[in-house]
Amino acid sequence: MVGIFAKNREEWMLLEYANFLYGNTMIPLYDTLGPDTIPYVLNQSGIETIFVSAPSVLTLLKVGDLGKLKNIVTFDTLTQDSVDKLK
Repeated sequence: MVGIFAKNREEWMLLEYANFLYGNTMIPLYDTLGPDTIPYVLNQSGIETIFVSAPSVLTLLKVGDLGKLKNIVTFDTLTQDSVDKLK
């Protein structure tokens, strides 16, 4: 299971093709469902790796329960300002 948490963008399709070729299942997280659904989806799916956009990193790391999540891969370069917000 591989997660993706970003708005529609070119990387969505590239990631979808890569997951299809490797036989992985891609699980999307949507910010429109609210922050309460993030821990639920992570725990129910057992996602260990998630691909995120820079704004979604902040939302994701504010969630208390990340389930089995081990790897966070960002599509964008994180600015020093956004890293400071994580602290």
